[in-house]
Amino acid sequence: MSETQPKKKDRIVSKPIPPSNVTTAYLILRGAIAGVVGCPIGGGETTPSLMQPSYIKDGYPSGKFTIGLGKMTGTACELSIPESEEGQASLLDAIEKAANRIVAENVPIHVFPMDREEAITKYGNGILDQSQLKLPKNATAAAKNLSLTSIENVVLGVPAGPVLASTGSIGGTIVLERGTQPMHCKVSAGKKARKCSLAIKFRISSDGDDCLGVDAVPAENQLDPALILPLFTKTIRMKEGTKLMEEFTENDKLEQEAVAVAEAIKLNDSKPLGGDEMVDDSKPKDDEEMVDVSKPKDDKEMIVTAHEVSGKIDYSKLVDDFGSELIDPDLLKRVERLTV
Repeated sequence: MSETQPKKKDRIVSKPIPPSNVTTAYLILRGAIAGVVGCPIGGGETTPSLMQPSYIKDGYPSGKFTIGLGKMTGTACELSIPESEEGQASLLDAIEKAANRIVAENVPIHVFPMDREEAITKYGNGILDQSQLKLPKNATAAAKNLSLTSIENVVLGVPAGPVLASTGSIGGTIVLERGTQPMHCKVSAGKKARKCSLAIKFRISSDGDDCLGVDAVPAENQLDPALILPLFTKTIRMKEGTKLMEEFTENDKLEQEAVAVAEAIKLNDSKPLGGDEMVDDSKPKDDEEMVDVSKPKDDKEMIVTAHEVSGKIDYSKLVDDFGSELIDPDLLKRVERLTV
């Protein structure tokens, strides 16, 4: 007789509840990222991942999450996500500045409970993270009710834990952790990239004088869907994003001008000298006056266009006329990358 095997118990995974300041910082960063790059706060390709509880291992308030931005250089964004390390560093700087501006403004945070199906019908599934998109088979009544959290003009979402009553109550500033370790922030982008995304590792830095505020109290008032529509558009909504786009546009213009000038100079250098006859200039002709060779001849007027380069090149004047800059080692590398 064969013994009956004991029935395996269903595996229950318990998710840790993050501290209020970490949850609040996560929501602030979700809104800051979407507002800077100009993408929806969620839904489709831009649905954020569940925040990893890195604060458990780190021993300080921190978290990590990922947001998709489409393909290549961000097909889901208004801003073109840079491929260069310099450009990516500028992008992370802008996100960090936007997040801390929201903290400094001490924006009120509103929390209101709502039935899951009603909330999705009213606001769309862009309010959810990837872990919340599907209910478990045996979902409890509590799982069918959501605690929606709103920061005006920044984000609307369903956090994994309690949040504070205002953005300035997190007890410090938000710092994006950067470096080469797998847990650090990472920007994935490129013309040949299958996916474009941002992996964000953050911590809350305090100088010891900052104090945590109180948690937000749920209210019955619900948001008018029309007020949050801009949060789900492919438009830049943060002033830090507008400034960054202007910077990237100006850099692209300078690169294109540098390439055009480099190509024109290269073309001019490759032209053969005119005239086939050899002329002996060692002796002056009888009807010519003697010329004092110690005095240089007048230089021809400098002409530099995309099609012609002639005369003596005055690079300082060239920089002033084109509103450009001298080619330094970093710019030379860009030119080589674009032309070679």
